[in-house]
Amino acid sequence: MKSFLLVLVFATSTAFSQSSFSAIFLLIEPAPVMHGMGGIGVGMPSQDLAAQHYNPANGVVQRQGIYIAGSRLQIPWLPMLEHDQTYSYHVLGAGILPSSWPLQVGISWSRTRVDLGTQERTDEHGNPIGTFTSDMQADSWLVAASYKLNTFSIPLATSIGFKIKDVQQDLGLAKSNDKFTDFGCIISVPFTGGANEFGVKSSGWTVTPSIGYSLNNVGDEISFSNSVSTDPGPRNARLGIAITSSITLPSGMELIGLKYGRAALDYLPILPKAGSQDYGQSQKYQSGLGDIAFIEHVLLGKADKDVTTQSGGEITMLGVFAFRRGHREELRSDGESLTEKTLGYSIYVDNLLGLYAHYIGNPIAAKISKHFSLSYSLSIITRSEGTVLEDEEFPQFTIGIKNIDGLFRK
Repeated sequence: MKSFLLVLVFATSTAFSQSSFSAIFLLIEPAPVMHGMGGIGVGMPSQDLAAQHYNPANGVVQRQGIYIAGSRLQIPWLPMLEHDQTYSYHVLGAGILPSSWPLQVGISWSRTRVDLGTQERTDEHGNPIGTFTSDMQADSWLVAASYKLNTFSIPLATSIGFKIKDVQQDLGLAKSNDKFTDFGCIISVPFTGGANEFGVKSSGWTVTPSIGYSLNNVGDEISFSNSVSTDPGPRNARLGIAITSSITLPSGMELIGLKYGRAALDYLPILPKAGSQDYGQSQKYQSGLGDIAFIEHVLLGKADKDVTTQSGGEITMLGVFAFRRGHREELRSDGESLTEKTLGYSIYVDNLLGLYAHYIGNPIAAKISKHFSLSYSLSIITRSEGTVLEDEEFPQFTIGIKNIDGLFRK
Protein backbone atom coordinates (compact mmCIF):
# COMPACT_ATOMS: atom_id res chain seq x y z
CA MET A 1 0.00 0.00 0.00
CA LYS A 2 2.88 2.38 0.61
CA SER A 3 6.15 2.51 -1.27
CA PHE A 4 9.55 1.63 0.15
CA LEU A 5 11.57 4.72 -0.72
CA LEU A 6 8.86 7.11 0.41
CA VAL A 7 8.62 5.28 3.72
CA LEU A 8 12.40 5.35 4.04
CA VAL A 9 12.35 9.13 3.74
CA PHE A 10 10.70 9.13 7.15
CA ALA A 11 13.07 6.46 8.43
CA THR A 12 16.00 8.78 7.72
CA SER A 13 14.50 11.49 9.91
CA THR A 14 14.64 11.82 13.68
CA ALA A 15 10.87 12.37 13.65
CA PHE A 16 9.95 8.74 13.22
CA SER A 17 6.65 9.02 15.09
CA GLN A 18 5.28 11.58 12.66
CA SER A 19 5.18 9.24 9.65
CA SER A 20 2.24 7.07 8.60
CA PHE A 21 3.87 4.04 10.26
CA SER A 22 5.67 3.62 13.53
CA ALA A 23 8.76 1.51 14.34
CA ILE A 24 9.95 2.06 10.79
CA PHE A 25 13.56 1.77 11.89
CA LEU A 26 12.86 -1.95 11.39
CA LEU A 27 12.90 -1.27 7.63
CA ILE A 28 16.56 -0.26 7.53
CA GLU A 29 18.43 -3.08 5.80
CA PRO A 30 21.24 -4.57 7.92
CA ALA A 31 22.42 -7.13 5.34
CA PRO A 32 25.19 -5.85 3.01
CA VAL A 33 25.19 -9.12 1.04
CA MET A 34 21.53 -8.90 0.07
CA HIS A 35 21.40 -5.11 0.10
CA GLY A 36 24.17 -5.08 -2.49
CA MET A 37 21.83 -7.08 -4.74
CA GLY A 38 18.92 -4.67 -4.32
CA GLY A 39 17.35 -6.41 -1.32
CA ILE A 40 16.29 -9.69 -2.96
CA GLY A 41 16.84 -11.83 0.14
CA VAL A 42 13.27 -13.13 0.39
CA GLY A 43 13.74 -15.72 -2.35
CA MET A 44 17.50 -16.28 -2.66
CA PRO A 45 18.92 -18.85 -0.22
CA SER A 46 21.97 -17.38 1.51
CA GLN A 47 24.39 -18.28 4.29
CA ASP A 48 24.53 -14.63 5.34
CA LEU A 49 23.08 -14.46 8.86
CA ALA A 50 21.54 -11.04 8.22
CA ALA A 51 19.46 -12.39 5.30
CA GLN A 52 16.83 -13.20 7.92
CA HIS A 53 15.86 -9.50 7.70
CA TYR A 54 14.08 -10.30 4.42
CA ASN A 55 12.88 -13.78 5.28
CA PRO A 56 13.22 -15.64 8.60
CA ALA A 57 13.62 -18.86 6.58
CA ASN A 58 16.87 -17.48 5.17
CA GLY A 59 20.40 -17.01 6.45
CA VAL A 60 20.61 -18.98 9.68
CA VAL A 61 19.27 -22.34 8.48
CA GLN A 62 21.03 -22.16 5.10
CA ARG A 63 24.32 -22.91 6.85
CA GLN A 64 24.74 -26.66 7.08
CA GLY A 65 25.74 -28.74 10.09
CA ILE A 66 26.58 -27.73 13.63
CA TYR A 67 28.04 -24.22 13.76
CA ILE A 68 28.07 -20.97 15.67
CA ALA A 69 28.58 -17.61 13.99
CA GLY A 70 28.02 -13.93 14.53
CA SER A 71 28.09 -10.72 12.53
CA ARG A 72 28.25 -7.04 13.37
CA LEU A 73 27.33 -3.85 11.55
CA GLN A 74 27.61 -0.39 13.09
CA ILE A 75 27.64 2.92 11.21
CA PRO A 76 27.02 6.62 11.77
CA TRP A 77 23.42 7.08 10.65
CA LEU A 78 23.00 9.96 8.20
CA PRO A 79 25.96 12.01 9.45
CA MET A 80 25.14 14.71 6.91
CA LEU A 81 21.98 15.45 8.94
CA GLU A 82 22.94 14.65 12.53
CA HIS A 83 26.45 14.04 13.87
CA ASP A 84 25.49 11.87 16.86
CA GLN A 85 23.14 9.29 15.34
CA THR A 86 24.23 5.66 14.96
CA TYR A 87 22.70 2.49 13.55
CA SER A 88 23.81 -0.99 14.60
CA TYR A 89 22.83 -4.58 13.96
CA HIS A 90 24.26 -7.61 15.75
CA VAL A 91 23.28 -11.22 15.16
CA LEU A 92 24.40 -14.52 16.68
CA GLY A 93 23.27 -17.77 15.05
CA ALA A 94 23.81 -21.48 15.50
CA GLY A 95 23.06 -24.75 13.72
CA ILE A 96 22.23 -27.65 16.03
CA LEU A 97 22.03 -30.78 13.81
CA PRO A 98 24.77 -32.66 11.89
CA SER A 99 25.17 -31.87 8.19
CA SER A 100 24.56 -35.54 7.31
CA TRP A 101 20.94 -35.25 8.44
CA PRO A 102 18.24 -34.26 5.90
CA LEU A 103 16.73 -32.00 8.56
CA GLN A 104 18.61 -28.86 9.58
CA VAL A 105 17.61 -26.51 12.42
CA GLY A 106 18.99 -23.04 13.09
CA ILE A 107 18.42 -20.56 15.89
CA SER A 108 19.51 -16.96 16.31
CA TRP A 109 19.31 -13.80 18.37
CA SER A 110 19.70 -10.36 16.85
CA ARG A 111 19.53 -6.75 18.00
CA THR A 112 18.70 -3.74 15.86
CA ARG A 113 19.35 -0.36 17.42
CA VAL A 114 19.12 3.26 16.31
CA ASP A 115 20.64 5.82 18.68
CA LEU A 116 19.09 9.16 17.77
CA GLY A 117 21.48 11.09 20.00
CA THR A 118 20.56 14.20 21.92
CA GLN A 119 17.66 16.46 20.99
CA GLU A 120 16.63 19.84 22.35
CA ARG A 121 13.33 20.25 24.17
CA THR A 122 11.46 23.53 23.61
CA ASP A 123 8.38 25.20 25.07
CA GLU A 124 5.27 26.21 23.15
CA HIS A 125 7.06 29.36 21.96
CA GLY A 126 10.08 27.50 20.61
CA ASN A 127 12.40 28.49 23.46
CA PRO A 128 14.89 25.78 24.54
CA ILE A 129 14.15 24.34 27.98
CA GLY A 130 16.46 21.33 28.07
CA THR A 131 17.68 18.26 26.24
CA PHE A 132 16.77 14.59 26.05
CA THR A 133 18.10 11.44 24.40
CA SER A 134 16.12 9.00 22.29
CA ASP A 135 16.69 5.59 20.79
CA MET A 136 14.91 2.62 19.23
CA GLN A 137 15.77 -1.02 19.71
CA ALA A 138 14.47 -4.44 18.66
CA ASP A 139 15.61 -7.75 20.12
CA SER A 140 14.66 -10.73 17.95
CA TRP A 141 14.64 -14.50 18.47
CA LEU A 142 14.40 -16.83 15.48
CA VAL A 143 14.01 -20.52 14.84
CA ALA A 144 14.17 -22.01 11.36
CA ALA A 145 14.23 -25.47 9.84
CA SER A 146 14.99 -26.92 6.42
CA TYR A 147 14.38 -30.38 4.99
CA LYS A 148 15.74 -32.04 1.85
CA LEU A 149 13.97 -34.81 0.00
CA ASN A 150 13.39 -36.25 -3.47
CA THR A 151 9.87 -36.03 -4.87
CA PHE A 152 9.31 -38.00 -8.10
CA SER A 153 13.11 -37.98 -8.57
CA ILE A 154 13.15 -34.17 -8.24
CA PRO A 155 15.39 -32.82 -5.45
CA LEU A 156 13.54 -30.42 -3.18
CA ALA A 157 14.70 -28.27 -0.27
CA THR A 158 12.13 -26.49 1.86
CA SER A 159 12.92 -23.97 4.60
CA ILE A 160 10.56 -22.27 7.05
CA GLY A 161 11.33 -19.70 9.72
CA PHE A 162 9.61 -17.86 12.55
CA LYS A 163 10.85 -14.77 14.39
CA ILE A 164 9.62 -12.87 17.46
CA LYS A 165 10.62 -9.24 18.00
CA ASP A 166 10.53 -7.16 21.18
CA VAL A 167 10.46 -3.56 19.94
CA GLN A 168 11.11 -0.57 22.20
CA GLN A 169 10.95 3.07 21.16
CA ASP A 170 12.07 5.84 23.52
CA LEU A 171 11.49 9.31 22.10
CA GLY A 172 12.06 11.21 25.33
CA LEU A 173 8.58 11.98 26.65
CA ALA A 174 6.98 9.29 24.49
CA LYS A 175 7.72 5.57 24.85
CA SER A 176 6.32 2.34 23.46
CA ASN A 177 6.97 -1.38 23.85
CA ASP A 178 5.51 -3.77 21.29
CA LYS A 179 5.78 -7.32 19.97
CA PHE A 180 5.99 -8.29 16.30
CA THR A 181 6.42 -11.59 14.47
CA ASP A 182 7.85 -12.61 11.08
CA PHE A 183 7.10 -15.77 9.13
CA GLY A 184 8.68 -17.00 5.91
CA CYS A 185 9.41 -19.93 3.65
CA ILE A 186 11.78 -20.76 0.78
CA ILE A 187 11.48 -23.64 -1.68
CA SER A 188 14.46 -24.49 -3.87
CA VAL A 189 15.20 -27.22 -6.42
CA PRO A 190 18.96 -28.00 -6.65
CA PHE A 191 19.85 -29.66 -9.96
CA THR A 192 23.37 -31.07 -10.20
CA GLY A 193 25.50 -32.43 -13.04
CA GLY A 194 28.60 -34.58 -13.35
CA ALA A 195 32.15 -33.78 -14.32
CA ASN A 196 33.47 -32.68 -17.71
CA GLU A 197 30.10 -31.52 -19.06
CA PHE A 198 29.96 -28.51 -21.36
CA GLY A 199 33.69 -28.95 -22.05
CA VAL A 200 34.63 -27.84 -18.52
CA LYS A 201 36.87 -30.11 -16.47
CA SER A 202 35.18 -29.97 -13.09
CA SER A 203 33.80 -32.20 -10.39
CA GLY A 204 30.29 -30.94 -11.14
CA TRP A 205 27.88 -28.09 -11.53
CA THR A 206 24.77 -26.96 -9.70
CA VAL A 207 21.78 -24.88 -10.82
CA THR A 208 19.20 -24.04 -8.15
CA PRO A 209 15.99 -22.11 -8.86
CA SER A 210 14.12 -20.94 -5.77
CA ILE A 211 11.07 -19.00 -4.61
CA GLY A 212 10.37 -17.38 -1.25
CA TYR A 213 7.63 -15.55 0.63
CA SER A 214 7.67 -13.69 3.94
CA LEU A 215 5.20 -11.77 6.09
CA ASN A 216 6.97 -9.37 8.43
CA ASN A 217 6.23 -7.18 11.45
CA VAL A 218 2.83 -8.65 12.26
CA GLY A 219 1.51 -7.25 15.52
CA ASP A 220 -0.86 -4.89 17.27
CA GLU A 221 -1.08 -1.17 16.67
CA ILE A 222 1.62 0.92 18.34
CA SER A 223 0.64 3.30 21.13
CA PHE A 224 3.02 5.76 22.77
CA SER A 225 2.79 6.51 26.47
CA ASN A 226 1.81 10.16 25.97
CA SER A 227 -0.79 9.61 23.24
CA VAL A 228 -4.31 8.20 23.01
CA SER A 229 -3.95 7.57 19.27
CA THR A 230 -2.25 4.56 17.71
CA ASP A 231 -0.13 3.97 14.62
CA PRO A 232 0.20 0.83 12.51
CA GLY A 233 3.47 -1.04 12.51
CA PRO A 234 5.44 -1.52 9.27
CA ARG A 235 3.76 -4.81 8.33
CA ASN A 236 4.89 -5.93 4.89
CA ALA A 237 4.82 -8.84 2.47
CA ARG A 238 7.69 -9.96 0.24
CA LEU A 239 7.76 -12.39 -2.67
CA GLY A 240 10.82 -13.28 -4.71
CA ILE A 241 12.47 -15.73 -7.07
CA ALA A 242 16.14 -16.47 -7.69
CA ILE A 243 18.51 -18.75 -9.51
CA THR A 244 21.91 -19.80 -8.17
CA SER A 245 24.55 -21.66 -10.19
CA SER A 246 28.12 -22.77 -9.68
CA ILE A 247 30.91 -24.83 -11.23
CA THR A 248 33.16 -26.77 -8.87
CA LEU A 249 36.77 -27.78 -9.50
CA PRO A 250 37.92 -31.40 -9.02
CA SER A 251 39.48 -30.29 -5.73
CA GLY A 252 36.00 -29.41 -4.45
CA MET A 253 36.57 -25.65 -4.60
CA GLU A 254 34.11 -23.44 -6.41
CA LEU A 255 35.49 -22.11 -9.69
CA ILE A 256 32.74 -19.58 -10.31
CA GLY A 257 29.31 -18.84 -8.90
CA LEU A 258 26.49 -16.80 -10.39
CA LYS A 259 23.31 -15.56 -8.71
CA TYR A 260 20.38 -13.48 -9.89
CA GLY A 261 17.01 -12.71 -8.37
CA ARG A 262 13.89 -10.56 -8.43
CA ALA A 263 11.57 -9.60 -5.61
CA ALA A 264 8.57 -7.43 -4.79
CA LEU A 265 7.66 -5.65 -1.56
CA ASP A 266 4.31 -4.25 -0.40
CA TYR A 267 3.37 -2.51 2.85
CA LEU A 268 0.08 -3.89 4.13
CA PRO A 269 -1.51 -1.22 6.38
CA ILE A 270 -4.59 0.33 4.79
CA LEU A 271 -4.23 3.99 5.68
CA PRO A 272 -7.60 5.81 5.75
CA LYS A 273 -7.75 9.41 4.67
CA ALA A 274 -8.57 12.11 7.21
CA GLY A 275 -12.32 12.70 7.27
CA SER A 276 -13.17 9.28 5.85
CA GLN A 277 -15.57 6.92 7.58
CA ASP A 278 -12.72 4.62 8.66
CA TYR A 279 -10.50 7.41 10.01
CA GLY A 280 -9.75 6.88 13.70
CA GLN A 281 -11.06 3.31 13.67
CA SER A 282 -9.03 0.17 14.35
CA GLN A 283 -6.21 -0.36 11.89
CA LYS A 284 -6.92 -2.61 8.93
CA TYR A 285 -4.35 -4.55 6.91
CA GLN A 286 -4.22 -6.31 3.60
CA SER A 287 -3.60 -10.04 3.81
CA GLY A 288 -1.45 -12.51 1.90
CA LEU A 289 0.55 -10.83 -0.86
CA GLY A 290 -1.19 -7.49 -0.59
CA ASP A 291 -0.98 -5.80 -3.99
CA ILE A 292 1.89 -7.99 -5.24
CA ALA A 293 1.18 -9.70 -8.57
CA PHE A 294 3.65 -12.50 -9.33
CA ILE A 295 3.90 -11.99 -13.09
CA GLU A 296 3.79 -8.21 -13.21
CA HIS A 297 5.91 -7.33 -10.18
CA VAL A 298 8.21 -10.33 -9.71
CA LEU A 299 8.71 -11.89 -13.13
CA LEU A 300 8.52 -8.69 -15.19
CA GLY A 301 9.82 -6.35 -12.49
CA LYS A 302 7.27 -3.60 -13.16
CA ALA A 303 6.96 -1.25 -10.20
CA ASP A 304 3.89 0.84 -9.36
CA LYS A 305 2.75 3.22 -6.61
CA ASP A 306 1.86 0.35 -4.29
CA VAL A 307 4.61 -2.21 -4.92
CA THR A 308 8.38 -1.82 -4.90
CA THR A 309 10.36 -4.07 -7.24
CA GLN A 310 13.91 -5.26 -6.58
CA SER A 311 16.49 -7.07 -8.66
CA GLY A 312 20.18 -7.87 -8.46
CA GLY A 313 22.93 -10.35 -9.00
CA GLU A 314 26.30 -11.62 -7.83
CA ILE A 315 29.37 -13.21 -9.33
CA THR A 316 31.79 -15.13 -7.11
CA MET A 317 35.30 -16.16 -8.14
CA LEU A 318 37.03 -19.16 -6.52
CA GLY A 319 34.73 -18.73 -3.54
CA VAL A 320 36.96 -15.90 -2.35
CA PHE A 321 35.65 -12.67 -3.85
CA ALA A 322 32.04 -11.77 -4.66
CA PHE A 323 30.86 -8.68 -6.53
CA ARG A 324 27.22 -7.51 -6.52
CA ARG A 325 24.90 -5.00 -8.13
CA GLY A 326 21.29 -4.21 -7.30
CA HIS A 327 18.35 -2.09 -8.37
CA ARG A 328 15.15 -1.01 -6.60
CA GLU A 329 12.27 0.89 -8.18
CA GLU A 330 8.85 2.25 -7.36
CA LEU A 331 6.43 4.85 -8.66
CA ARG A 332 5.10 7.84 -6.77
CA SER A 333 1.39 8.66 -6.95
CA ASP A 334 2.15 11.23 -9.65
CA GLY A 335 3.79 8.54 -11.80
CA GLU A 336 7.39 9.66 -11.22
CA SER A 337 9.86 6.80 -10.91
CA LEU A 338 12.06 6.57 -7.83
CA THR A 339 15.10 4.32 -8.09
CA GLU A 340 17.86 3.15 -5.82
CA LYS A 341 21.01 1.47 -7.10
CA THR A 342 23.48 -0.45 -4.99
CA LEU A 343 26.72 -2.32 -5.36
CA GLY A 344 28.72 -4.42 -2.97
CA TYR A 345 31.38 -7.03 -2.47
CA SER A 346 32.54 -9.69 -0.02
CA ILE A 347 35.89 -11.24 0.79
CA TYR A 348 35.80 -14.76 2.29
CA VAL A 349 39.01 -15.20 4.23
CA ASP A 350 38.40 -18.89 5.08
CA ASN A 351 38.02 -19.77 1.40
CA LEU A 352 41.16 -17.80 0.62
CA LEU A 353 42.99 -19.82 3.24
CA GLY A 354 41.57 -23.01 1.76
CA LEU A 355 42.81 -21.99 -1.68
CA TYR A 356 46.27 -21.39 -0.24
CA ALA A 357 46.18 -24.75 1.57
CA HIS A 358 45.24 -26.59 -1.60
CA TYR A 359 48.01 -25.24 -3.77
CA ILE A 360 50.71 -25.16 -1.08
CA GLY A 361 49.70 -28.46 0.47
CA ASN A 362 49.46 -27.14 4.04
CA PRO A 363 47.26 -29.49 6.14
CA ILE A 364 47.06 -27.05 9.07
CA ALA A 365 45.72 -24.26 6.86
CA ALA A 366 43.29 -26.74 5.29
CA LYS A 367 41.99 -27.73 8.73
CA ILE A 368 41.54 -24.13 9.80
CA SER A 369 39.70 -23.17 6.62
CA LYS A 370 37.36 -26.16 7.03
CA HIS A 371 36.27 -25.23 10.55
CA PHE A 372 36.79 -21.46 10.80
CA SER A 373 34.89 -18.78 8.87
CA LEU A 374 35.67 -15.10 8.47
CA SER A 375 34.29 -12.66 5.91
CA TYR A 376 33.94 -8.96 5.26
CA SER A 377 31.05 -7.53 3.23
CA LEU A 378 30.23 -3.99 2.11
CA SER A 379 27.30 -2.49 0.25
CA ILE A 380 27.03 1.07 -1.03
CA ILE A 381 24.01 3.03 -2.19
CA THR A 382 25.29 4.62 -5.40
CA ARG A 383 22.02 6.30 -6.32
CA SER A 384 18.94 7.07 -4.24
CA GLU A 385 16.26 9.39 -5.56
CA GLY A 386 14.03 11.09 -3.02
CA THR A 387 16.18 10.30 0.04
CA VAL A 388 19.45 11.42 1.58
CA LEU A 389 20.91 7.90 1.56
CA GLU A 390 23.14 8.27 -1.49
CA ASP A 391 26.74 7.15 -0.84
CA GLU A 392 25.71 5.53 2.47
CA GLU A 393 27.94 2.50 3.20
CA PHE A 394 27.05 -0.66 5.13
CA PRO A 395 30.11 -2.69 6.28
CA GLN A 396 29.77 -6.04 8.04
CA PHE A 397 32.14 -8.56 9.61
CA THR A 398 31.08 -12.18 10.10
CA ILE A 399 33.05 -14.73 12.10
CA GLY A 400 32.26 -18.27 13.14
CA ILE A 401 33.17 -21.90 13.76
CA LYS A 402 31.69 -24.29 11.19
CA ASN A 403 31.49 -28.04 10.63
CA ILE A 404 31.74 -28.63 14.37
CA ASP A 405 30.23 -32.09 13.94
CA GLY A 406 33.11 -32.90 11.55
CA LEU A 407 35.63 -32.26 14.32
CA PHE A 408 34.48 -35.44 16.08
CA ARG A 409 34.50 -37.72 13.07
CA LYS A 410 37.39 -40.10 12.62
